Amino acid sequence: MTSTTNLGLPFIEASQAQKHVTHNEALRVLDALVMLSVIDRDLSAPPQSPADGDRYLVKAGGSGAFVGKDNQIANFSDSAWTFYPPRLGWTCYVVDEGMLLGWNGEAWEAAFNIPGPITELHNMNLLGIGTTADAGNPFSAKLNNALWTARYDADGGDGALRFKLNKETAADTLSFLLQTGFSARAEIGLTGDDDFHFKVTADGNTWTDALLLDKSTGSVKVNSGFYLTGDISPSQITADQNDYNPAGLSAASVLRLSSDATRNLTGLSGGGRGRIVAIINVGSNGIVLKDANASSAASNRFSFGADVTLAAKQSAMLWYDAADSRWKLLTGP
Repeated sequence: MTSTTNLGLPFIEASQAQKHVTHNEALRVLDALVMLSVIDRDLSAPPQSPADGDRYLVKAGGSGAFVGKDNQIANFSDSAWTFYPPRLGWTCYVVDEGMLLGWNGEAWEAAFNIPGPITELHNMNLLGIGTTADAGNPFSAKLNNALWTARYDADGGDGALRFKLNKETAADTLSFLLQTGFSARAEIGLTGDDDFHFKVTADGNTWTDALLLDKSTGSVKVNSGFYLTGDISPSQITADQNDYNPAGLSAASVLRLSSDATRNLTGLSGGGRGRIVAIINVGSNGIVLKDANASSAASNRFSFGADVTLAAKQSAMLWYDAADSRWKLLTGP
């Protein structure tokens, strides 16, 4: 054997003359291949003015001095190119891409894909995506979009996706903390007990438990003002109204009505399970909500037990009972 098996370093033979030549050749091979990095891997022909020690991976389709050297390591030294065929498992850092490659026997590919893609990662202490993870945030990601999708039936899944988050005891916290400039503004979850909390803060320090869903009963506790959105003021009523359905009603919770004289409303469109609507008489004439009046469709009628008259500035709160398909009176004059 006249050279080493892996790097092909020449041996100094017994009684060999000019031993320094063989020794220096071995050093040149080591200098070219150990801790291997190359400038580029996209050149199929030599660069115009290489510097001593420059190294490249020859792109397929080599020409000029690179002809017939596809995928080999080209090393420029002493004004000449020397080529080294890669061997299975060799790694190479490509400077202009900041990428570590590996030779799989046929091609250079991302080093972590040798001999195949990673299919499992276990017991990692830190993982940062686009940023650096630390002990306080062992998983950290800095990005603009994230997508989680269910595995479909065709892919061996069941088409569903469920996130499972777990805490140790009821007194612990399990929540989503929403921040602005890394200062908390809202928190949603099980914060210190097993009720479902919706909390907000203006400064990251003083919190308001705005909404709470009781774990045992499902009852809702609102700890601050409760607002009805969708406030509309339809055109003045100038005749009795059946199946009243002004523009914007479908998204409204407050109706501000006025009439040119005392007018009747025999029904209100847009009823749905549990819907609440406030009717306010902002005019000077009375508005009568007619009880169980057949002039409106059955599902739009009022079921109060008696007519309800809203005088000027009076109001009524209605609730839609889906079991009876009728509007019921929560409160009124």
